[in-house]
Amino acid sequence: MRRFGCPECGARLYFENYFCGHCGTQVAFNLIVDAFECSGDVAPELSCANREHGVCNWRKNWAGDTFCDACKLNHTIPNLQAPGNLELWGRLEVAKRRVLYDFQRLGLTIVDRIQDPRHGLAFDFLSSEQGKVMTGHDDGLITINLAEADDAHREQVRTMLGEPYRTLVGHFRHECGHFLWDQFVANTAELEPFRAAFGDERLDYDQALRDYYANPPAAGWQNRFVTVYSAAHPWEDWAESVAHYLHIVSTIDTFVGSPIGLEEAGANDLRDPYRHADFDALMRTWFPVAESLNELNRSMGLNDPYPFVLSPAAVEKLRLAQQILRRAAGGRLETTREHQPLEAAKAA
Repeated sequence: MRRFGCPECGARLYFENYFCGHCGTQVAFNLIVDAFECSGDVAPELSCANREHGVCNWRKNWAGDTFCDACKLNHTIPNLQAPGNLELWGRLEVAKRRVLYDFQRLGLTIVDRIQDPRHGLAFDFLSSEQGKVMTGHDDGLITINLAEADDAHREQVRTMLGEPYRTLVGHFRHECGHFLWDQFVANTAELEPFRAAFGDERLDYDQALRDYYANPPAAGWQNRFVTVYSAAHPWEDWAESVAHYLHIVSTIDTFVGSPIGLEEAGANDLRDPYRHADFDALMRTWFPVAESLNELNRSMGLNDPYPFVLSPAAVEKLRLAQQILRRAAGGRLETTREHQPLEAAKAA
């Protein structure tokens, strides 16, 4: 995440800020210009209606709109009369906006499903009071279980499933990966390169998941996949790879904007990791960054933020994901030198 400044006094602002902690100015984020604006310039006619709930700090594009571009995508929100739901919904919104920000920085235009049922995106945030809830993606509609926003519940599920990593941002990036496959891989010229790298998605999906849970992948899956769940089906392999690519460029974006990242950014010319064409330069930066993040967390007695090993095969899948997303955004992939596969590397 880039460093943002208060439009009034220039003090540091964070992506989730509603006001400046230094001068007290109310602010709202403008996605189009990638900057905060004083609330006096956007309120009340351009403030998102969900700001009154304390779950959105973005501004609308037009006075005639009710919601900002992020909140427009909400198809179903939780019952706000139920105790605790407002706080949990707010956490979902924070994670969702970070992923929509990823899309904006990549140059991908996202529209709401009501406006464009074929190409649009929408979210259902459901709780158990509405019946059994399964987090997933179906034809542009992403469902997220509200319980995932409860830290204790999410950690319990993570432990039960033996997962090294489970976060809200991770859920959104993974499910949005499925959406991006529908939009930019299915029925396009990208399908054959996808199948060559990830496998044939025509494999029966439901049966593949049943087989995965009945017979977990044998040892050695790390040589081919970024996570064990990637081995379930080519669609899941793609979604996990896209999620990890977004983890990487988002984290590098934060790193190169920090004082400690300036030298590394200059060495690899990483002015904008989201649009950077040289995939190998991204990875040369990423591996030491991930190792440092893990060691910093260990110094505080916390879990590794990136507890994964990227094999050469997994790295090449990330490379293809980058190429497809760049082409989807209209960017011409340029390389500064002949492609050379990376050596196996470990972020631990």
